[in-house]
Amino acid sequence: MTEIKFKTNINCNHCISKITPVLDSDNGINEWNVDLNSEDKILTIKGENPEAEKIITALSEVGYFAEKV
Repeated sequence: MTEIKFKTNINCNHCISKITPVLDSDNGINEWNVDLNSEDKILTIKGENPEAEKIITALSEVGYFAEKV
């Protein structure tokens, strides 16, 4: 399994509810979570073949910034 981390501007549970359908619909993602307590609001993605650019694009389409760390 591959793990990718992103710095984001996802900062509350409302934000998480907006990104949930986007991330849950990606077949390359097995699990994900956002550390809302982290200064950089780290999104951790785990999966068999998650594609960083695809995730960044999908999040930007719903109004969120993500940068791979």
